[in-house]
Amino acid sequence: MVSFFSKDAPPFAVDDNKFFVLDGTGQQLRHVSLDEIKYSIQLSVAQNWKGGNYPPPPAPVSRQYTISGTDNGNYTITNLGAGVGTVSGSSQSTYTVTQQPDFSQLGYSLGLAIRMRRDNKSNQKLLEQANGAIASWESGYFKSQSPIVAGENRNGQIMYWTGSTRRPQPPYRVVLFISDPRTQKEEHLTFLFGAGAEKLKETLSVQNVNTPAKSKADAVLTNDDVVGMVKAGLSADIVVAKIKTAACAFDTSPAALKQLKDAGVPESVILAMVQAPRS
Repeated sequence: MVSFFSKDAPPFAVDDNKFFVLDGTGQQLRHVSLDEIKYSIQLSVAQNWKGGNYPPPPAPVSRQYTISGTDNGNYTITNLGAGVGTVSGSSQSTYTVTQQPDFSQLGYSLGLAIRMRRDNKSNQKLLEQANGAIASWESGYFKSQSPIVAGENRNGQIMYWTGSTRRPQPPYRVVLFISDPRTQKEEHLTFLFGAGAEKLKETLSVQNVNTPAKSKADAVLTNDDVVGMVKAGLSADIVVAKIKTAACAFDTSPAALKQLKDAGVPESVILAMVQAPRS
């Protein structure tokens, strides 16, 4: 949940596409847009609509089989010497090969049978539930289409996820970009929360104290600033966004570009540095 309250400040704009959330490993969490949420609800309706049909899941690459059987028989071995022998006898064997069911196909067929038996009242109820879910997300999701003015309190929720392959690790960093709608000047704010956030705040505070303040005339991005942001764990998207909105004085000579590459700066960031106008 995000909340902004402007008591007497001049209007400022918040870009909800530039809410960057990073976990304790420095990896960026994925922003789930309101359009994606609506689509997932509409897809669920389409899959459960009476008589509706959608492509079944793909067939598995290989089928699974269960093989069972018995062996029995009598054998006589005659040794002829010099490592040569003969085997005589009989054998009786019985085997059964059973194909295991494809549960994804079974689930699809069962779901299709259930949908075919539904009536129009079920469709109407399904549609009402979907519309209610969409309305609840629309009313609660953060909106930033217009600047936030003095006296306004605007809040809403923004969804993020790491994906299905990993769990997020605290502490978390939220990097928020705000801009002046008159001058288009953009600034960013960072918030920390979760286990270990206080320790990270102390580290950043010490760094800020030990870093000499720059005058406005000197407040331009340099190669060292970019390397510092990358090593601090900021994603390439955030660093590129900062380059595009700040005054820059980069050294993009071949030797400097090699140093950036050796320092682990992503190529997308190096490209943005090369393209940035010199201030």
